[in-house]
Amino acid sequence: MAKKKKSDNVVAGELSGIDEESKYGIDFRAMQVSGKSSSFIVRSRLCGCCDVCLSAYKDDSMELKSASEYMKQISQSCRQRDEYLLPGASLTEAIFRLLLGNQNRPMKLREIQSGLAAAWTSAVYLKNLTDEVVVKLMETPNDYFIRRVD
Repeated sequence: MAKKKKSDNVVAGELSGIDEESKYGIDFRAMQVSGKSSSFIVRSRLCGCCDVCLSAYKDDSMELKSASEYMKQISQSCRQRDEYLLPGASLTEAIFRLLLGNQNRPMKLREIQSGLAAAWTSAVYLKNLTDEVVVKLMETPNDYFIRRVD
């Protein structure tokens, strides 16, 4: 009989502790505190069509709009396009884009998984969207400031 390692218990405990009712979102306050521009980061996720449209109608001030204005544009236009959530993107980037497309309204684990699965229905090689993988990505400190929302 093989001995159980202490790490086996920790992993088993982590897997059984997944709360499917927890919601996740982007912590824009932490992003700002870190010195990053949320407006710039969100604007950089606009699809090519929206980026061109916004550039054509920019005002003389050259100031960025608010992150929420860009998220509204993403929600209304970008997320409808196939190229917005490409399967070649990292899983964390895809989750980030999915949350932006939802205007950062907190989403449950199942909503995130189904949103990604729907976007990638024609992908030849599917990414691992298991509970453990997705939750670990969102609950581990990340450059996207994706966090559990209380």
